[in-house]
Amino acid sequence: SVGTPYWFKRRDDDCKGFETIRLTWLNKFGCWDYYSFTKKNERSTKIKRPEIKNNLGVWNSGGYSKYAYQGGRAVLNTAATKVVKAVSDWFTSDIEAAWIEGLFVSNEVYILNGFDDMDTGAGGAEFSKYITPVIVKSKKYTKFTQANDKLDQYEIEVEYSINSAVQKA
Repeated sequence: SVGTPYWFKRRDDDCKGFETIRLTWLNKFGCWDYYSFTKKNERSTKIKRPEIKNNLGVWNSGGYSKYAYQGGRAVLNTAATKVVKAVSDWFTSDIEAAWIEGLFVSNEVYILNGFDDMDTGAGGAEFSKYITPVIVKSKKYTKFTQANDKLDQYEIEVEYSINSAVQKA
């Protein structure tokens, strides 16, 4: 039996020069879906710095020695997480708008970082060479329809699942 034909459109960077963010996700059927966000995307870094309070001195040799350089607050550790806010092109059908919901609810999402036609994979999978694992941080998905909304753009926020390397305090 013959299945439903699917058409794929290759999209390059937006004509206005916006960076394309290409996401892939595991859909509810266990297959991989892909979408390129071609509009204005925003990259930022979320930084957490838990602090500790150091003593002004030490008990040593039977007495208390005060050292000004040791006291006050200090950073215990710095965690820097990259965040990407991606904006889609205009969705043109109710079917596309319903389909993109799979991205918002998927547990397994990656950013695709390109590919190399000459890479045969013979040396084993190079996990971080082409894909970067991310976590969807958007808390809400609103399904747009032609009848109600004349369709719209979608905005999704994802965080890299691996923190950036920073110097330990």
